[in-house]
Amino acid sequence: RRLFSRFDEGIQLDKEGWFSVTPESIAAHIAERLAQQVDVTTKDKKMVMLDAFCGCGGNAIAFGKRPDVSLVICVDTDRSKLRLAAQNASIYGVPSDKLLFLEADACHVMTAYRNGKRISLNAANASNNVEQCHGYQVGGVDLLPEQIHAIFLSPPWGGTDYEKVGPRNYDLATSIKIDSKKEGGDREQYNGEDLLLMAVSALESPIIGYFLPRNLNGVSVGRSALKAGIRGEIEIEQNILNGKFKTITTYFAAKSNGPKS
Repeated sequence: RRLFSRFDEGIQLDKEGWFSVTPESIAAHIAERLAQQVDVTTKDKKMVMLDAFCGCGGNAIAFGKRPDVSLVICVDTDRSKLRLAAQNASIYGVPSDKLLFLEADACHVMTAYRNGKRISLNAANASNNVEQCHGYQVGGVDLLPEQIHAIFLSPPWGGTDYEKVGPRNYDLATSIKIDSKKEGGDREQYNGEDLLLMAVSALESPIIGYFLPRNLNGVSVGRSALKAGIRGEIEIEQNILNGKFKTITTYFAAKSNGPKS
């Protein structure tokens, strides 16, 4: 129940989900913080949130429960995780039209947007295999909406060994490695700094939440933000659960002078 208050009602997690899902109370706080930022930038329009690494749905559920969110795009490369997330969302009664589950590459999804508007689709992620799962639609990038307002990044941290880099040594550029499949089938690797740059380029205004481990090097985050062109506020927030320092959420907001070519 530390992870989900309604765990006993049928919440399902895979092996990775047990140590990677965001605890419910932290997820709710993150959703509130990001929604507050978007309310300012979109002038009270309901926001569309991209949850780029959905996993078993802890954050997607929190975003979907908010009345100021119209749609959460829940992305994961593993369809089985998306089905678990749909099951978990159904337990919390999140309306089926507020969550869209996409079996896709987060990097391809983010680069399909520029300044908040959809500009392209990567055929490598298109899927004709659309299914209904617990009332929610599960498919590929061909279902992407025309615009997004904010992005939440919670990429894999490197398994359970992420703390081995030492205290305050976790770095976006060197500690996060994401494999991405090119359209031709070859693979390329991106780091956490690349993900931030993709998110900035995808949005009209960089409203971004980045969920990271407690041994994060805060100075490195500032360097990565500057490289991505962020000149607004950066807030590094410690997430405390039951009196223990668990994780860090970094919030990026306000203007960006980043590369928008």
